[in-house]
Amino acid sequence: MRLRVALKLYSRAGGGGRYFSQRYVPLKAELECEPHSRTPFRPDPEAFQRSRELYFEPPLDEGIREIVVTLIANGVEAFESCEGGRGHSYAEPTVRFEGDSSEGLRALSIALAHGMPVKELKRAWGVLEKMVHGPWWELIFYPPKDSAQWDDRDTSARYAAQHEAHNPY
Repeated sequence: MRLRVALKLYSRAGGGGRYFSQRYVPLKAELECEPHSRTPFRPDPEAFQRSRELYFEPPLDEGIREIVVTLIANGVEAFESCEGGRGHSYAEPTVRFEGDSSEGLRALSIALAHGMPVKELKRAWGVLEKMVHGPWWELIFYPPKDSAQWDDRDTSARYAAQHEAHNPY
């Protein structure tokens, strides 16, 4: 099924001077797009089906696996995740997912009901080749307290160590 949208555009035609209004000539344009994706540039429905079957390529990061599996099992259409930290795409554990304006709150309630350490819920848009795409949702989690990520959050200890190195007195 294709969605057809007709646009009425206007082009400035000559005539009129500095103090007179310009004439606008109507132009026609039609745009066809597939209505299957809620967010442009997102994975196809087959990718979502594979994630529902818990088949991930590349495999999920171990530090975020339980969170992603729980969200997907409860109907959240996750399309990207990362356990965060040094050497990862995100500084903190993050799950991106599809959905309309109510989906973020639904996913947040699922995460909180399952005792997940939620830090933030965001609605995000991306810019790719000067084009805005999105929006999608992001759930950001606190890292595990026994991890290097948790230690990285304490900037006071790093600052004190740097300060002592520069000022030995």
